[in-house]
Amino acid sequence: MRESYPGLGIEYELRPSRGYHLSISVYPNNHIVVRVPRRLPKSSLKEFLAERKTWVKEKHDWNERNNPKQAKFASGDILPIFHKNRKILWEVGEGTSLLPEQLILKSKRSLTSKSQIVRGKAALKELLQEKLEEIIPKYSKFVSKKIRAVRIRTMRSLWGTCSSEQCLTFNLSLIFCPDYVIEAVVAHEIAHITHANHSKAFWDLLASWSPGYEKADLWMKKNGPKLLCYLL
Repeated sequence: MRESYPGLGIEYELRPSRGYHLSISVYPNNHIVVRVPRRLPKSSLKEFLAERKTWVKEKHDWNERNNPKQAKFASGDILPIFHKNRKILWEVGEGTSLLPEQLILKSKRSLTSKSQIVRGKAALKELLQEKLEEIIPKYSKFVSKKIRAVRIRTMRSLWGTCSSEQCLTFNLSLIFCPDYVIEAVVAHEIAHITHANHSKAFWDLLASWSPGYEKADLWMKKNGPKLLCYLL
């Protein structure tokens, strides 16, 4: 449910929670979620929002000043594809071309703004899929179980997951990361096929595969939240 934050006029999402406590999250793209326990009196929610009002405003304004806006994929826009700024250009035709300084998107017909975003995300997914197909065999050869599926989708906070059925899912926003970071994320998720936790054995295995994973982890902690803004 969408609501307007009292006194700020900022939209937030009211989300029912199975927990016992109210909570609020302001994501890097300024998506605000208020989690509300069921049967909570409206007066308690009103008081909670009033108490958090200053913090929400400060967080919202900081995000506006420092974080990128959602990608529209308009001609001339700049996106950091594989951690290198490239200008979006549209041409008549079919396919996608990734050049050193440009991403050329092609369409046989004129597209609406919404259709440009859909087409642009599809192009990024194709490019990331190609990158993953290069990286995954480097590490899948070390595990006894076969990877059953590899999926790519937009995610609000996670960069990758590994299910108990050996299905890997990666965040489309990895497309904005340097190669060594993408590789570290892939190695991390494949290591979960052997160790489905973050035990010492897991970290030792990951370190043996990807000695630079700590550098990649630090880069992601510093830059990751901003990168998520482009596609959410």
